[in-house]
Amino acid sequence: NLIRSNPILQTTHTLTLSFVGGVTFSSSLMQYFETPELHEVSGYYLNQNEGTAVRFHCLVLFFSGFFQAVLWVAALAMRCVRVNTENYSDVVVLFKSLVVPLISVVVYFASLAIPREAVLLATLR
Repeated sequence: NLIRSNPILQTTHTLTLSFVGGVTFSSSLMQYFETPELHEVSGYYLNQNEGTAVRFHCLVLFFSGFFQAVLWVAALAMRCVRVNTENYSDVVVLFKSLVVPLISVVVYFASLAIPREAVLLATLR
């Protein structure tokens, strides 16, 4: 339960909601680049923008989860939140709020590690 609020909590909450609102845009961007196009010269199906769309989606998810974790830590540090310790401890909630940013960082760097030649899909000749 939130006991009181201050400008820091309101700012981090606004940033969290703005990035959560961007999730719909980034997921529609990923769907737009989902279908690869046939490259006429090589005969391969190629989509270079798909990796960029995945990275953008990972960044949006990272920042939305990161600001949510910052909101939780700031609320605990300022003693603005009261936690029912029978169900959850503060550390468990913090770890749960860090799951999405950590997974998005792993996927982001995994998309960077894939070489450009691996983007070429199997030919359908």
